[in-house]
Amino acid sequence: MSVTTGRPCSATGDFLPPGTPAPSHTSADPADWAPYADRIQFETAEFLYKRTQMSQGNVDFLMDLWAASLLQHGGVPPFANFKHMHELIDSTPLGDAPWATMEASFIGDLPNNPPSWMTAKYELCFRDPRVCARNMLANPDFANEFDAVPYREYDGRMRRRYCDLLSGDWSWRQADLIAADPNTHGAMLVPLVLGSDKTTVSVGTGDNEYYPLYISLGNVHNNVRRAHRNAVMVLAFLAIPKADKKYRKDPRFRKFRRQLFHTSIAAILQPLKAVMSKPEATRCPDGHFRRAIYGLGPYIADYIEQVLVGNIVQGWCVTCPTLQANLEQPPDGNIRCRAYTDAVIAGMDLKSLWQEYGIVGDLILEHGETKAQEIMDQIDRRINAVPSFPGLRNFKQGRDFKQWTGDDSKGLMKVYLPAIADFVPKDMLRAASTFIDFCYLVRRSVHSEETVQQIEDCLTRYHQYREIFRTTGVCEDGFSSLPRQHSAWHYPGHIRNFGSPNGLCSSITESKHIKAVKEPWRQSNRYEALSQMLLTNQRIDKLAAARTDFKARHMLDGTCLSATLQAILAEMTAEENVDAEADAAAEQPLDEDDEDDAVGVVEGGRVLGDVVLARRPARGYPRDFRSLGAHIGVPNLSRLIARFVYNQLHPDAQLADDAPTPRRPDIEGHVK
Repeated sequence: MSVTTGRPCSATGDFLPPGTPAPSHTSADPADWAPYADRIQFETAEFLYKRTQMSQGNVDFLMDLWAASLLQHGGVPPFANFKHMHELIDSTPLGDAPWATMEASFIGDLPNNPPSWMTAKYELCFRDPRVCARNMLANPDFANEFDAVPYREYDGRMRRRYCDLLSGDWSWRQADLIAADPNTHGAMLVPLVLGSDKTTVSVGTGDNEYYPLYISLGNVHNNVRRAHRNAVMVLAFLAIPKADKKYRKDPRFRKFRRQLFHTSIAAILQPLKAVMSKPEATRCPDGHFRRAIYGLGPYIADYIEQVLVGNIVQGWCVTCPTLQANLEQPPDGNIRCRAYTDAVIAGMDLKSLWQEYGIVGDLILEHGETKAQEIMDQIDRRINAVPSFPGLRNFKQGRDFKQWTGDDSKGLMKVYLPAIADFVPKDMLRAASTFIDFCYLVRRSVHSEETVQQIEDCLTRYHQYREIFRTTGVCEDGFSSLPRQHSAWHYPGHIRNFGSPNGLCSSITESKHIKAVKEPWRQSNRYEALSQMLLTNQRIDKLAAARTDFKARHMLDGTCLSATLQAILAEMTAEENVDAEADAAAEQPLDEDDEDDAVGVVEGGRVLGDVVLARRPARGYPRDFRSLGAHIGVPNLSRLIARFVYNQLHPDAQLADDAPTPRRPDIEGHVK
């Protein structure tokens, strides 16, 4: 039985008695906005830098306008300029995960005239994965969507349910392996989910490709990982080796490209090695400290990336060792493992091991190219004719997309079957329908043994119907060249091991490209953009961490305006209390020494005079009565003004000197 229980401990790793409350996430004062002056300054920085991504020149222009509007009132804008704003964001201590760089290069024997890829230096930019993991673990925003231990969930009829990563069998097996060491008892398994995928930031600008490596926690729920809630961070930007066209298929270049990828990953993950066997105390989203044991969990990648990560020949299955010629058959239950890989490498020469295979089928054999294009055009017109209706998407260009997104595919699935009806044989339509059913089933957030069985039934029916593609000559050589279709057989096993696939889908990393790569690139000046993108990501992480901290301290309740109004009302209430105390003191009888000061009219000759007020108010004076009285040395100024206003409004009922201070009248409109 596993004893990886995720038991709370102290910051030094000592286990706490059951029921011990979690310590506060911060000891800071609820009104402490450091390093920001107040809420306005923080929210302005977040709005300009993160939400609107305003350019530096526009920030300066806005601050200039802001300063001009406040000049006559003696106020200042939140920032002097964009540099001031950047300095404040950079000084935020929360969410800090600095970037580091290292260089790599080819170290083999060089020919007489080596190609450029052999002599080039490749820069790798990365963060400490341990720091990134600790920052994500300490995020209180995940407190109610975080699992500290593997679990098994059952419905009312005692049927197993699979949802998040720690609900699967894989996490149980990992916990059992960890528990084999008595020194790890009571620890918490922290599976790290990595993912990588190249992305292009623009078209036609030359060097426009980037290769981000992402990191996430397996402990957070799938919906958190999908919802852009800072549960996925950029861990590194990997180097992309470039070669002239004639060298792109050179076996030496291909081997170097693979070696560079794996060597980079190994170097980046090196700081985790010590805490993969010896636990360290780290703060969790619920506020407790736990002794964490880190491990490598599933890797998020599309098929091409999986081939690279697994060192598998393209065209083969990355999950099981089924021969390529037999990919149309169900797997025999075996999966790839380190022992199998080592045995294959030892028993085969490198040329045979790494040789790539690929088969391109002709999809227009029966009709000819002209007729086939007419049919495709009719299908496009049907797709374009879909009416506007909730839940349906209208494709104005049919299915003629240069680049498909996950949302595009989901939208097309809803209208694809009626679009191809009457153009393909019935069994082809049934095959498409069954495969779409399979797609909808595996996309569920929660799976039970019943839905897993439905997935297996869909696969059985699909493989029965898809024979029409072989008999009609579309795939007369069979389906062995389609490893992605073969991978569908592994979904039931993956669900049982890792929970619902929608928490480990490559669309998570693809959508992260927008915030982590594309938008930071647009904010840069395009010259040596990567260094600017690294800094932008770091600042965005700091702003996100600061927001989480302020939110946990209830400092962001309501809007900025409502919070300011509440502060003003609180100050006015405090003034009323001070005035009441002053009134009570004024009602005390006067001493004999004060009798002369109480005389209303001073004897002497009268003079003719008048008072002329300045056209503009003097600057630098407080704007409330209590502060103004203290500033000019008249602490009871508020009471004197109240008596003066009352006497002006009631000339026939003058207040006696010993009368209590009247309530200040309500004033509507602007007062100058």
